[in-house]
Amino acid sequence: MNPARALKAGIVVAVVVAASGTFGIGPHSSTTAVAANPVRPAIPVPIGDADGDGDIDLDDLAKRVGDSKAIGLLTKLSLKHEIDGFKADLKAVHDGVGKSTLTQMRERYDLMVHKLMTLLQAKDPGLAKEISEARNFLWAKLADPREFRKM
Repeated sequence: MNPARALKAGIVVAVVVAASGTFGIGPHSSTTAVAANPVRPAIPVPIGDADGDGDIDLDDLAKRVGDSKAIGLLTKLSLKHEIDGFKADLKAVHDGVGKSTLTQMRERYDLMVHKLMTLLQAKDPGLAKEISEARNFLWAKLADPREFRKM
């Protein structure tokens, strides 16, 4: 294998490994369990808490987006990069050192959510609908510095 191709392959492997925790892919995810048991429930699992208080389980949401067949691996990696950048910039805004305003961050958030819903709409409309319904609740948590730090 030529050195340039080996370098590219190494970069791809590093990116996949780095993203595996966020999107539920890789050796420590439930992907192997899903492959062993391909039967999935017909009704999507709601995003809410088990105690029914309407609180959003972000880990569950991230796992479900990661498990969705509606989005390809490279697109998931791109989304992860975009989300990580957004979180860093929002943290800076909350810390008072950000270049953006909270209003600008809301616009950026809305664009990311719209992009995600568009990607899911055709092949996973139930998940797209749940994300749409959760978008304002999630923004309220992100916009509150104390809630953001708990996430």
